Amino acid sequence: MNRKCVNTVKEKRRLWCTLPLAVNLFTHEIIAAEVNLVVVDDNEVLPTFINPLQCKIQQVSANGAYDTRACYHVLKNKGITPSIPLRINAGYWEEGHPRNADVKALK
Repeated sequence: MNRKCVNTVKEKRRLWCTLPLAVNLFTHEIIAAEVNLVVVDDNEVLPTFINPLQCKIQQVSANGAYDTRACYHVLKNKGITPSIPLRINAGYWEEGHPRNADVKALK
């Protein structure tokens, strides 16, 4: 009689999340937080993260994942100064965009 061995060990998959935080630079108080699944890009979170905040934000520091037109647009509309490093493959945007000076310096 032949018997087939059945693998009873279930495959374990990890589900990663990100936790973007908005922190007051002077008081170190967390003013906003949002948990996201890893399938959601960081730059997709910024508008939903920044728009509901009632306090005046002067500057946003973020990583290169936020170097997108949508993020710069949201920050400009809110009067927020972006401090976002350029991606390695950064190219020029429309004429007169402040980011173009940084791209020129990088190249």
